[in-house]
Formats: sequence, C-alpha cells, structure tokens
Amino acid sequence: MADFYTDHDISSRVFVQALHALGHVARTSRAFGRQRTFDEEQLLFAAQQGFILITRNGDHFSLLNGAWILWRERGAFSQHRRTQVSW
Repeated sequence: MADFYTDHDISSRVFVQALHALGHVARTSRAFGRQRTFDEEQLLFAAQQGFILITRNGDHFSLLNGAWILWRERGAFSQHRRTQVSW
C-alpha cells in the first residue's frame, strides 16, 4: 500500500477516509499545520517524507512538475525522513 499526502485543495475527510478504507495511509496538510503552504513547498515536503502528493489544483501542475525535475536534479531528496501522525 502507499502513503498519501493531501494538500488543502482536497476535501480531506471523505477522501482520506476512502483511502484508509482501501488500506492506504493518508495524511493531510492540516495534520502537519501546512494548509497555507505554497504548492511547491507541499510537493517538496511530501517527497522528503516519502509521501505521494494528491492535489486538485491542475493550474499549478506545470509549475510543480518543473520544480520536481529541478529539485531531483539538484539532489534535494538525498535525505528522507518519515513522520508518523496519529489519527
């Protein structure tokens, strides 16, 4: 199963419950106090934690994709940490 991280654009409660029902781990930006964090910072945080980012903000997809490629090329993901959140 996968570890997911939803940003503030996702209707968290219903979506997270659906992921849990499927056996996945799902965390929210709210659980980490990051609901007002910029999209590129959300992506970096998710990647550093080993989470798969879920967002509904299609307008920013190009920006996030470009940032991901740049960060990966510059070794931004050389150190990974995992954080457990109690639900």
